[in-house]
Amino acid sequence: MPMSVKWSDAAVTLMLFAAPIWAADWKPITPEELALKTPRVEKDADAEAIFWEVRVGDESASGSAQNVMSHYIRIKIFTETGKEKLGTVDIPYAKHTAITGIAGRTIKADGTVIPLTKDAVFDRVLAKGGGLKIRHKSFAMPGVEPGAIIEYMWKEIHSDEIAQYVHLPLQREYPVETLTYHIKPLVSPYFPFQMKGLSFNCDQPKFTPESKGYFVATYTDVPAYREEPLMPPENESKRWMLIYYEPDNNVPADKYWKDFGRKTYSETKAELKINGEVKQRAQELTSGAANDDEKLKRLLIYCQTKLRNVYSDQVTSQERETAKTNQNSAETLKRGIGTTEDIQAAFISLATAAGFDARMVQVSDRGESFFRQSYKTGYFLRNLDVAVNVNGAWRFYDPSSPNVPAGMLRWQEEGLLALVSDPKDPVFVKTPLTQPDKSSRRRVAAFTLDDQGNLEGNFRETLGGQFGLRWRLDYGKAPTDEREQNLKDEIHSQFGNADVSDMAFSVVEDVSVPVAITYKLKVANYAQRTGKRLFVAPSFFEASKQARFSASTRRYPVYFEFPWSEDDHIEIELPKGFELDHADAPSNFKFAPVGSYSVAMALTKDNKLVVDRKLVFGEGGEVLLFPAEMYPAVKKIFDRVHEADSHLLTLKVASAAPPATGAGN
Repeated sequence: MPMSVKWSDAAVTLMLFAAPIWAADWKPITPEELALKTPRVEKDADAEAIFWEVRVGDESASGSAQNVMSHYIRIKIFTETGKEKLGTVDIPYAKHTAITGIAGRTIKADGTVIPLTKDAVFDRVLAKGGGLKIRHKSFAMPGVEPGAIIEYMWKEIHSDEIAQYVHLPLQREYPVETLTYHIKPLVSPYFPFQMKGLSFNCDQPKFTPESKGYFVATYTDVPAYREEPLMPPENESKRWMLIYYEPDNNVPADKYWKDFGRKTYSETKAELKINGEVKQRAQELTSGAANDDEKLKRLLIYCQTKLRNVYSDQVTSQERETAKTNQNSAETLKRGIGTTEDIQAAFISLATAAGFDARMVQVSDRGESFFRQSYKTGYFLRNLDVAVNVNGAWRFYDPSSPNVPAGMLRWQEEGLLALVSDPKDPVFVKTPLTQPDKSSRRRVAAFTLDDQGNLEGNFRETLGGQFGLRWRLDYGKAPTDEREQNLKDEIHSQFGNADVSDMAFSVVEDVSVPVAITYKLKVANYAQRTGKRLFVAPSFFEASKQARFSASTRRYPVYFEFPWSEDDHIEIELPKGFELDHADAPSNFKFAPVGSYSVAMALTKDNKLVVDRKLVFGEGGEVLLFPAEMYPAVKKIFDRVHEADSHLLTLKVASAAPPATGAGN
């Protein structure tokens, strides 16, 4: 578990320092900066930071701790695109963070200075997806034009905390000529921890002493950070630094994690209490179960449905504030509410009472970063799960997350090294990936095509495995109108003129059962009518989508979140008086060892075109991360899939049939 830093109020007053920040005065603009016509770091950049300075410090304010980060950025604008991208500034901040000291100005090429006025700064809330909202301080820089320089500064004040596990960005969306970090570690006899720093996706920083206890690191010619589709998480591709305080523990990584796992076991054991009530509850829940899998599934469902997580939306803010601290798992089971760790411990207690060897497990989140054992800090193993030994093999469960079924974890926690705690010999065990046949997207449609190319019919989609889990997390608690609007938006992004109606969502309490979605759909002019022919794409669900990869080159690896399969069954009743002209089908192919693609087409006696399509990607049980040099091969696979999905069939007016209504000549 991540180490927490605690101290008394009196100690805070003694050991915190007043971190000086630079004066409000602007640095002089040089004639060379005003005259600069082209960028110096990246020749095609629309704008470039001349410098970016950051000071990080902890200080005391009215007897409480504060972490203050001060930024100062100077940017040269070269093009209209640079003006559009950087003329408006958004500074995101969290709930308990204050943004102060905002100042800015624009310096035109002739030296004219236009200051940012206070009334130009305002608050706004931006949605980030999944219901998450981020607050921003926003302002539009005045008089921005190509050739101008903009510069601005601000402070971030984080109340009641020091720089513990703080992310420091080392890269921005535009290139930077010089980036400088000034950091002053907290040094006090009352604070027995040392500041440590890890840099990612770049060389480790070289800090040199500065005046007044500061250390400075400078980076030059920093390239811009540019996103690509299906790239690894930002922490695995963008340059950044983590600073944190931990005891000075200069030991090999293997010993560090052994000690860490023993400590976790000791702390977990102190939370477990297997009294008579716990034993009775475990007996009641597992009585009559056919095997170990069924026993553990029953215990899991009980914890997920009967124990409420204080951090979830199942609990009101008032309940969260008044919830008592559980001293052990017996209290958690009795009260029916607890923290994530409380619920995991309760599951361990029940499983232990039922005769299993169950342990607390710590795992990283590969949706944020990829864990390496060389990272000697528990910060990267913040997620908690449970491992149960069944017939000599560890199986993993997440009892604190109601939507995660037995046999799965969230995709962010699968395919990773997890640290299984033990009093003597903790071990890293790899969590298995949910295989593509389980994370399946099954789509069934029965359509009628008229002689003008309009398509109408019924649709059913089932989402299993990680697809179902994602839907439940995003929309399981959402009202019907929100679910319907999201579905319409998704369909309209593919078929702008589609008419969607009679939507229904089947979401049963058993989370192992796939989510089912049904609706009726009308798509005008789905097939193209030309004279006496109709051109129709039989792979309805994929036909109008863009190719997954369009760029010819790639900077970052290609990263798929989880293995999956798509299984489509489509029936299209052809218009009366029409017959197939060319009935050729795309060829099937395999791309071992990762997956395969197949499509089969048939025409029934009652003039229905039946299409069965299947795509499988991610066989083999490995995380789907392909280095940039493999991009051409990955692109080739999906280009071939896209070509097959875009395949057109030709329908013609049957020679013996009467002219179709409204048919052209």
